[in-house]
Amino acid sequence: GGSFRGLRRTSDQDNFALAILIFRLLMMGRHPYDGVMHAGHDLTMTQRIQHFMYAYGPDARRQGIAPPPLGVAPAILPPPMTTLFERAFTRPVGSLTLRPTARDWHTALGDLFKSLSRCPHESAHRYFRDLASCPWCEFERKGLVLFVATQGRHDFDLAPVWEAILAVSSPGPAPAVVPPFSDG
Repeated sequence: GGSFRGLRRTSDQDNFALAILIFRLLMMGRHPYDGVMHAGHDLTMTQRIQHFMYAYGPDARRQGIAPPPLGVAPAILPPPMTTLFERAFTRPVGSLTLRPTARDWHTALGDLFKSLSRCPHESAHRYFRDLASCPWCEFERKGLVLFVATQGRHDFDLAPVWEAILAVSSPGPAPAVVPPFSDG
């Protein structure tokens, strides 16, 4: 709720920001604090972050938040990665800061890459090999398509798709944005 002018960021804040970016990349754009609030818990995103209301955390239900329906969840990842997310987004123990560092993420992402399996049904799908089945196929069965289906095809032509995108009419100029904070 204040100005960031003159604020010196700490390494812990940078570690938190990095964890947010990695979460959003792996969870198809979802924010770690973006969940379904239970009745009587109508908080802003800033308030959820301040209260460590990680929608996928072990205390989420008690805190009045649940993961969004039909969303990608960290459960599709290896347990060490879900542990890193919990360290990044839940309340620290005592005064110790346990947020993962860039080195922690580098190691975990490298291990994730080595542990990926190719889906036997869709060549565009890769998933953590210890899962019983491809989670992306399950999402598609529920109507949520997150990848362009290729079904083994190698003849995808981007040109007509791009033409269709360019044919969409502009909604017009963006409205003027008023900054929510003053510098004073």
